[in-house]
Amino acid sequence: MSEWVTEVRRAADIDLYWWSYAEFVDGVVSAFRKVHATLAISALILIIVCLIGCLAPNAYQKMTTQRDFNIVQDVTRVM
Repeated sequence: MSEWVTEVRRAADIDLYWWSYAEFVDGVVSAFRKVHATLAISALILIIVCLIGCLAPNAYQKMTTQRDFNIVQDVTRVM
């Protein structure tokens, strides 16, 4: 088929753009694979950031609770 296209180009002195269904499908599949890999990496990063975000406030709350408890003990000792 590509030989026929080459012959027609030479004979007619025009440019023909050859479109192949198989090449189109291969291009679409490779694009989807790239997007899939990018989405997987992005999802992993998002999960890690969310976990860190969830753990950090809890650690802060525990520290402030302990600090408040120590302040209450110090105040009761003074009284």
